Amino acid sequence: MQLTLDELKDKNDADDVVIESQGIKIVYHSDIEGYVKDSVVDYETSWFKRGFLLRGSQMSSC
Repeated sequence: MQLTLDELKDKNDADDVVIESQGIKIVYHSDIEGYVKDSVVDYETSWFKRGFLLRGSQMSSC
């Protein structure tokens, strides 16, 4: 799964879920609801990493 910054489209697809928090809108397709439920979008800046991260109980990595 990949997170990207994008301008919000004027019209979302019928299957899109739109969440707004602190003036920021997050749009995702309803098919991934089980993966992003109870997740937190975070931005990390360190000497070896910079970018958006999706943290939550459903997340795993290899």
